[in-house]
Amino acid sequence: MEGKLKIIEAMDTYLPDVDGVINCMHNYCLNLYKKADISVMVPKNKKSYIDNLPYKIYRCKSKRVPILNNYYGFPKSDKNFRKIMESIDADIIHFHSPFNMANYAVSLAKKKNIPVVATFHSNMRPIFKSIVKFNGLTELLVKKVGKSYQYCDEVFVCSPLVKDQLRSFGYKGKVTFLPFGTDLPRCENVDELREQANERFGLKKDQFVLLYVGRIMKLKRIDFVLKSLKLVKDSDDIKFKFYVVGKGPELKKLKSLAKKLGFSDKGSCFYWVFR
Repeated sequence: MEGKLKIIEAMDTYLPDVDGVINCMHNYCLNLYKKADISVMVPKNKKSYIDNLPYKIYRCKSKRVPILNNYYGFPKSDKNFRKIMESIDADIIHFHSPFNMANYAVSLAKKKNIPVVATFHSNMRPIFKSIVKFNGLTELLVKKVGKSYQYCDEVFVCSPLVKDQLRSFGYKGKVTFLPFGTDLPRCENVDELREQANERFGLKKDQFVLLYVGRIMKLKRIDFVLKSLKLVKDSDDIKFKFYVVGKGPELKKLKSLAKKLGFSDKGSCFYWVFR
């Protein structure tokens, strides 16, 4: 193959919304764009948002889904978007979420006669269950999502447990383990940053601090952490502070649970920090 590999990355929601999967795909692109020709197909977001990234982004029509607080794409109903994507020369397509954009990625790969691969990031089963409440309907949705992966030449997972989850969605094809890592540079001024954090949040140097950063959703089991910390709090043996940084559909329920557990009073050891 001559020249740079031409890759299309695809996802149903994207920046400026932020979650673990978005961050993962964004870092794929940041690490690849100098070595490969990267094109990204994602949904449009707020009209005021302007893409300012070193790789090419193509956005399709979208709608905001209130229950998930994100914009989701509808590529097949966007004629201009389809025309642009069909004109792009590509060697492979890689999708990161199994909904509308995945279905379009599969059809686009067939049209271009190129391979399509995916990364299986999230076990959607508990998310579906929390929405529809019934096991039978949950499994129908799971199998429907699983069909998106059936057309893939290969699917990447980060661990054997995630492979088992993928198989339970009905996928029978090739699976490759691809563990995730981090690219964050090491801080050289750790002591200075520690002092700034202690001062800003009123922390003592010997105080035990717990931190959660990410989407506030049922799948993350923050409710389990809160109930566990309630036992620690009541024992009075360990003094701690727990910070939750993020946003998501379970925010209201978790705030209610925190209040019920006695974490919302003045001088509490539990704090919300919103992004």
